[in-house]
Amino acid sequence: MKSIGIIGAGNFGTFLIESYKKIPGIKILAISSLDKKEILEKSKKYNIPHTFTNYKDLLQLKEIDIVAIPTPPFLHAQIIVDALKTNKHVVCEKPLALSIEQTKKIKSFLKNQKLTINYVLRKNPLIKQIKKIINSKVLGNVQSFSFSNYASTSHLEKNHWFWDKKKSGGIWVEHGVHFFDLFSYLFEQNVKSIKSISNSRPANKKIQDQVSCLCLYDKGILGKFEHSFSMPIQIEKTSFTIVFDKGYVNVEGWIPEKMQISAVLEKNKFNGLVAEIKNKEFEIKTTTSKLKEKIISRNSSYNSDFKTEIEIKTKKNKTQMYQQAVQEILQDLIKSIGTNKTPAIGFAEGVESLETALMAEKASM
Repeated sequence: MKSIGIIGAGNFGTFLIESYKKIPGIKILAISSLDKKEILEKSKKYNIPHTFTNYKDLLQLKEIDIVAIPTPPFLHAQIIVDALKTNKHVVCEKPLALSIEQTKKIKSFLKNQKLTINYVLRKNPLIKQIKKIINSKVLGNVQSFSFSNYASTSHLEKNHWFWDKKKSGGIWVEHGVHFFDLFSYLFEQNVKSIKSISNSRPANKKIQDQVSCLCLYDKGILGKFEHSFSMPIQIEKTSFTIVFDKGYVNVEGWIPEKMQISAVLEKNKFNGLVAEIKNKEFEIKTTTSKLKEKIISRNSSYNSDFKTEIEIKTKKNKTQMYQQAVQEILQDLIKSIGTNKTPAIGFAEGVESLETALMAEKASM
């Protein structure tokens, strides 16, 4: 049995409570928030024994093994340090911190305790399949990719912490780290150079709501990221395309729910690809047409039997996959406790994605 304390009782804190309570061997022992009424209501609803308005009091509970930190970004680093000082293991919401100086302070207190970050995209079923496709080279090498996130902030007030770079770090740090981490994970490469541009609302120049950047990875992959927090909530859209030598992979959803593969392949590689992605988590539709000619990509020629379109949909909905992801991240942390292993998504991954986000912020025009 592992006991957890949750610092932060907002929407994501509630989501973690509901997700963690479904894991056998997990007990949510305490919750902390400045809003006393809110934590008393949630304590009663979710049967949480202890409530605190000061998170430092929560950290003094010796029975707590793990602390989850779903707070605004500007609070992360200090709460992590305070948790490590009391020998607690940590699950932190992204980003790890707002500066490299803060990460150095965290590292100075990180000894035998374990730390992980909720980079939930790594645990998505479709992302796991893309990782296998990349590693197998069934579509050849990755050439480039393009990511776009068209989101709404209609639910946020003008004075919300999201718009204050001192509290959020800005779009690249608060939001972009998720996706910098995702593509570094998929490609096993780091960003070598970056060019960035930003834009502000015409009616309020203090609110920066659009950013875009071009990245060159250290093994030659070219990538584009675009975030626009300017859309109606009814038509929000997140998608990305990865370009390979022999095809494309198109993905839809902030929590990916749909994927389409368009490719030209030899028969044996087509059969192998279909066999790889067929499992109980997906609904799959495949169409093919025969090809007779060789294909040429970047001055290299390949044999090909088929032009194929493979459509893949997850059977679980977004909320179910999101819950599964945070559960897997917590379970991965628990497995590392008492060993010399670090969680799969650990301190180093948090620093790497933050460094890239800060590069994008610094390079912004």
